[in-house]
Amino acid sequence: MTTATTNAEQIANQKALANRQRGALGEIRTTRAQQLRNKMIQKNQEGKIPAKRPLTELKIQQTEIEEAVNDSVEEENMEVSLSEEAKQALAEKIQENKNDDCAQDYLAGHYVEKVYDYLRYLEHKHAIEPRYLDGHPEVNPKMRSILVDWLVQVHKRFKLVPDTLYLTVGILDRYLSNCEKISKNEMQLIGITSLMLACKTEEILCPEVDDYVYICDNAYNSEEILKMELEIFHILDFNVGQPMSISFLRRYSNMGGVEARQHSMAKYLLELSLVDYDLMSMKPSIVAAGALNLSLQLLGNNEWTDVLQHYSEYSNEDLKHVVNLLCKCLYQIEFTKTGQKLAAVKKKYSESKTYNISTCAEITAHREMILENARKAKDAKK
Repeated sequence: MTTATTNAEQIANQKALANRQRGALGEIRTTRAQQLRNKMIQKNQEGKIPAKRPLTELKIQQTEIEEAVNDSVEEENMEVSLSEEAKQALAEKIQENKNDDCAQDYLAGHYVEKVYDYLRYLEHKHAIEPRYLDGHPEVNPKMRSILVDWLVQVHKRFKLVPDTLYLTVGILDRYLSNCEKISKNEMQLIGITSLMLACKTEEILCPEVDDYVYICDNAYNSEEILKMELEIFHILDFNVGQPMSISFLRRYSNMGGVEARQHSMAKYLLELSLVDYDLMSMKPSIVAAGALNLSLQLLGNNEWTDVLQHYSEYSNEDLKHVVNLLCKCLYQIEFTKTGQKLAAVKKKYSESKTYNISTCAEITAHREMILENARKAKDAKK
């Protein structure tokens, strides 16, 4: 009995010692983590490294920013504008969509709203300065448009996923807008390196470095591409990921029950916006909403419904300027000589798998409407 008591005491002592050790280790880990966080905050204050914000703060900050720029839709105004029947129908549709999201694991229904709240926060964090190439001594907007048009062709030739193209142009613009010196002889190098970074982020199987050298007709070697990769990483502070308009469009189309052909038209408009200099600094969420809004106008009598307004957080009035800019872009590609020079997107969407959307009769039928909106965009620019 004495031996059993002694063994029990030894086991109890060992457990107590282990708990103390775990507690000590926990204190060490907590202290080290706190030290690292304090160091990051201090560097952030010195303007070196941006500190990471807790996810709980992101929605609050996003709301504050949206109120400051007066871009969000007031919920009270929506309630006033909707009848009781419309409110009930909207609530039922929202609940139905939530149930559908939760029924499929890949739709992440339990936290999808938080995901898009975070993407809207990143829109402001990675905002591109409007018309950042104005007055540049070597590079002009036309060079950028030609480069993006070429990247569309390369993207198609490599058979890459759609998201890679949007991320490529996003990386390109973020780098060009933050880089102090840009040489026109390096524009193609910057573009192909941006594509390589996007492929590493989005693709399962990426092209080899030699493939990028070949597609540039050996204008640059692999060492130059890898060196530019490090330069872009440095300028972007290794933050490669960013919100993309195609992600928002998928959400709007899915929740709003948009037809496949209308979705394809919106995608066509989105890719045209990548080439357009006036649209490249717009927030991805509003460009996606504007593209879908214009698509619904061109392909049928569908209007901007309460459901689409709820999920996009933009009303018809909010989207007028973006729709006008998209009309300007569409008119230039479809009805002017610009369409002959920058034809990659139009050619891409003239195929049967995209419903031949760039050559559809509805665009020609709405030529006057497109021209009128394009003139409004031009007048607003003056």
